[in-house]
Amino acid sequence: MKEPLVSVIIVTYNSVNYLKSCLNSILSTEYKNLEIIIVDNKSNDDTTSIIKSFKDKVNPFFIDKNLGYAGGNNLGVSKAKGEYIFFLNPDTLVTEDIFKFLVESLDSNSQLAVAQPAVYLMNDHKILNLTGKIINFLGFDWVRDYHKKLLPDQGEIMSFSGCGVMIKKSAFLQAKGFDENYFMYYEDSDLSWKLRLLGYKLLFVPQAIMYHDYKYIPVESYQPLKKKLFFNERNRLVTIYKNYSTKTLLLLLPAIVILEVCMLTFSLLNGWFLEKVKGYMSIINMSNDLNNNRLFIQENRKLTDKQITSDYVSELNLDIYNSSIVRLFINPFLFFYWTFVKRLI
Repeated sequence: MKEPLVSVIIVTYNSVNYLKSCLNSILSTEYKNLEIIIVDNKSNDDTTSIIKSFKDKVNPFFIDKNLGYAGGNNLGVSKAKGEYIFFLNPDTLVTEDIFKFLVESLDSNSQLAVAQPAVYLMNDHKILNLTGKIINFLGFDWVRDYHKKLLPDQGEIMSFSGCGVMIKKSAFLQAKGFDENYFMYYEDSDLSWKLRLLGYKLLFVPQAIMYHDYKYIPVESYQPLKKKLFFNERNRLVTIYKNYSTKTLLLLLPAIVILEVCMLTFSLLNGWFLEKVKGYMSIINMSNDLNNNRLFIQENRKLTDKQITSDYVSELNLDIYNSSIVRLFINPFLFFYWTFVKRLI
């Protein structure tokens, strides 16, 4: 098997508890044509010391401000020499043959831009963290096959997860990379959507395996939940605005408005109403970049919304929204609305 250069990019921020083990797992793989690029988002713990201890084996970049996941990875790609980019969170471990299977898959088909490995939980190597992501037609996303044991077959997926994924550098650059306005969360779903609109396919590769110390609710001292909800809700709305055509947005507008009223009510009852409102204000402030990004996508798309959304789901299947109101009222409404509207797209 040929071994094209793979650039492994790890963005760190206060990753002292994970980084050493993560790097050692990469260096222990059987794939030898690797470069490891670390972008440190101004850590204030001993992360930088760990990076420096691997000075002969990694290519580090220490930046003076936190660029977030999106900006940090884009910077890493700008320094990368590899034909393939492997984005990896520091709270992960990879298996010895992961790169072989991912590279073989991407080499097999020019339409493939993404190879998603099977990600298991760090604390139980028999329980899945994810096999990609699921997309709801209003932009909500969540990990596929969470807490399941049965590994699905190889096949196309709606979206990849940025915790660990291999992407062809040429496709990444064609799609203009991650949207840095996102900072964190949903940038992987947005890029997945863009790549599919450009005609690329995303593949789940079950033979490629890694492990992730996944936390659905982040550690409060590291990432306050309210901050995560701010980014999630803001970036969800940005994603659907950029990637849907004007016709589809108009068809979805009643559902979008109704869901926003529900989300505002939900946020008020659960103590993050201010974050929800700040999300709207942030969208207004980024409107110039947002409209330019939307124009790029709509002018360069090769697939229709009907083709893209054929596998999108209607229901909300997130633990945080697991309530009787969602099950009895919101999900039935979304089901009937999507069943009707998707025929018109």
